[in-house]
Amino acid sequence: MIKKFNNYKQKLQYLFLILSITYTVYVFGNQYVSEILNTIPEQEKEALERLFRYLFNGEHFIYTLFGEKPMSWTNYAITIADSDDILLLQSELKFRKRWQIWKKYAHLFPMKHYLLIEVASYVSDKHDIYFINKQYFINKINEHLDLFQEALKENITGASLLKKIEDNPKLLSFFNNQPLLLGILLGYGEHNARLFDQRDKLSPFVYRKEFPKIPIKIPTPSNGFSSLHEEFNSYFSVLTLFGDPKYSPLVIHSVHFVADHKHPETIALQEKYRKMRGEISAIYSKGNFLEITLSKLTED
Repeated sequence: MIKKFNNYKQKLQYLFLILSITYTVYVFGNQYVSEILNTIPEQEKEALERLFRYLFNGEHFIYTLFGEKPMSWTNYAITIADSDDILLLQSELKFRKRWQIWKKYAHLFPMKHYLLIEVASYVSDKHDIYFINKQYFINKINEHLDLFQEALKENITGASLLKKIEDNPKLLSFFNNQPLLLGILLGYGEHNARLFDQRDKLSPFVYRKEFPKIPIKIPTPSNGFSSLHEEFNSYFSVLTLFGDPKYSPLVIHSVHFVADHKHPETIALQEKYRKMRGEISAIYSKGNFLEITLSKLTED
């Protein structure tokens, strides 16, 4: 009995040691990252800090960095449109400047397990920024392989598609017109992505503010609905905000999207993202945000 207890105690001590080492690396960064940051002027380093806080916390890239979210995505305006919203214009200008500073230093922070890619958007005055966790991206593609092969009309695998994207990042733009696939890759769940995709397909025929995609296929109401309007409106009642904006004052923001909260997949996602949020917040609670993020990005 004493021998078993000692073995159990040794295992706990070993696990605690591993967790302590991991935590120390994330909190205090690795020596390489620290040395590189010390060579960057303070003003530019502050700009990078603000950029990374926006992307990784505000736009949820952090769940792709530390968690199981395969991909994160945002965009920014490359031209400043006329607007009376001074704060919006200032925000867009600041983001563009900070992103340019990152591009200036990005080569100093090589990434083995991640992709941080800028691609011209299908919207003419914007650029998209994608952040991909390579392994989880591959896993998610393989998990829904039939859907991706049907949409791409290719006999791909997760690994082969990732390689194509690395060789030609513009391929990512394909997913912007594929709400089902995009939602799956963004970690929103297949069920929620399907509902959003169906709502998106009905929108041109209900609101008529945009021209339907060619070739035009006029949809009919699904079973249980008497009209497209009725079905379209039902998705707004089912798909409501997912996230925990009031769930404890944690360092890291919760993931936000629209979801069917009664579905088992969404319930599982809620539990998973809450757990991830707590764990990631603990990592960042006592350290330098920029250094911790770059250390994780550049780990072997």
